[in-house]
Amino acid sequence: MKVLIYTLVLLLITSPLWAVGVTVGKGCIISWDANTEADLAGYKLFVGKTPGSYGPAQTIAAPAQSITCAGAGITADGQYYITLAAYDKINNESAKAAEVPFTVDGATPVVPVGLKVSSS
Repeated sequence: MKVLIYTLVLLLITSPLWAVGVTVGKGCIISWDANTEADLAGYKLFVGKTPGSYGPAQTIAAPAQSITCAGAGITADGQYYITLAAYDKINNESAKAAEVPFTVDGATPVVPVGLKVSSS
């Protein structure tokens, strides 16, 4: 699986600077810098295939700072857009982070052609 990586630094209304990005470890992983507020309950991850258009939020309990792409429902190749919001213990939600685009490409490479062996 090949993942093109984009990392953006963003500012949420109720948090310090965060970084959200997509990295490759054992597969695709979405990770972010922790919100340091004492009443943090977790995060809401939004994933979509069109800029600014997301499916239902996936709730991720604190102190988690990452999720696999498969765990976020990203199981097919293609272009994706993600954003993240923090929420506190009484369900106040921050503004969404800046959107991060990335591409998942698990296609098998094309077989090389024209292979020749020669002796000198």
